[in-house]
Amino acid sequence: MRVGREVQEMGFIGPEDAITLAGMYAERTAFNTKRWFVKKIYQALELVYNAASLVIDTLRTFILIVLSILGPIVFGIAVWDGPADRSARGSRGTSPSTSGYPSARSSPHS
Repeated sequence: MRVGREVQEMGFIGPEDAITLAGMYAERTAFNTKRWFVKKIYQALELVYNAASLVIDTLRTFILIVLSILGPIVFGIAVWDGPADRSARGSRGTSPSTSGYPSARSSPHS
């Protein structure tokens, strides 16, 4: 320790010098403790930030994949006429896709 050797080279340390050295040692210890605590808080917050970022990225990717698969399926179900059995619908010639209006091919007097 360099400071200890320099103090020994100076000779006798008086009570004032010993009090000053003890105060500096206490300040240094307090500063190192505070620095250690701040470093640990920083590391914990950084870990939480990285975990939240990972969760958000995972959810975003999952939702993108789910929507890209379900989107066309839902659209297909929305425009599907249902079973292709036209004989069960009667003689009006209507289709659910035209909201119940008669089609242009059917005659109104059928």
